[in-house]
Amino acid sequence: MAGTNIDYLKRRIVDTMSVLYDRGYLSSVGGNISCRAGEIILITPSGKTKFLITPDDIAEVSLDGKALNKVKPSSELPVHLVIYKSRGDVNCVIHAHPVFTIIASMMFNESFFQETKITPESAVYIGRVKVISYRSPGQEAAEEIEKIIGHSDIIVVKNHGVFSTGRDIDEALARLEVLEENSKLIYYLSLMFHGFDASFAQKVISEKYALPGEEVDKLLRIYKK
Repeated sequence: MAGTNIDYLKRRIVDTMSVLYDRGYLSSVGGNISCRAGEIILITPSGKTKFLITPDDIAEVSLDGKALNKVKPSSELPVHLVIYKSRGDVNCVIHAHPVFTIIASMMFNESFFQETKITPESAVYIGRVKVISYRSPGQEAAEEIEKIIGHSDIIVVKNHGVFSTGRDIDEALARLEVLEENSKLIYYLSLMFHGFDASFAQKVISEKYALPGEEVDKLLRIYKK
């Protein structure tokens, strides 16, 4: 049974990498996905073209980072491991480079970006978002993310990308997709205020276009799982 679950998760990882590539959320050389299968972490490989990987290319490691097969894991493995060690409820981590999310995280202040919800889906699915300043990929990013992952479902690293977590691969993907959609809406709304500074755009978007806080709370009550 365990082997069957691992085989299934490897296929899901491969399929989801193709989805991310097709939607422009990563390049052929960037991004990674991992899933937890009991005490084994399955993660995409290092140095492979992302949309060409197969289930045989998926690395297997322990929670302590010990290699369990002969595949070299992604260089972002330290971040994935720190998330799994800190969050027993997380069974999938997707790391991608969605363009509008990266732009919006650098363009607007953190509280505005983290709290502004334009659609019902963004209110329900995104969860807790935290934006952090740029950290080098790998261990440096892992050390910073370890400090905040206990209170975050999505972490956006400026000038880098997004780490989206979920109870399974579908939830992690949904959070990433809805975050990018929300970021795109915020960015395009801000274009209406071209020539004004970002703080003015933030104020108008928050007051006129974002869902009010009471509506966000109502949606969360309706769709709470």
